[in-house]
Amino acid sequence: MATKLLTEKEVAVQYKVSLSYLRNNRVKGHGFPFVKLGSKVFYREQDVENYIEKSLFKSTTEVNYQHNP
Repeated sequence: MATKLLTEKEVAVQYKVSLSYLRNNRVKGHGFPFVKLGSKVFYREQDVENYIEKSLFKSTTEVNYQHNP
């Protein structure tokens, strides 16, 4: 099965985040996993979906616990 690569603009539009959000998170080592081919940055659609799935919480208490163990 072919891996679908999305540009950062496609990710920004599809997931309603800004380009600066994506770029800042890449620099910090946070956010969606990405692929760099030459000077181009891509995101594998499945990686983005998996990241979002792992970011689901039932309450704000869960989020605080995850960030402050």
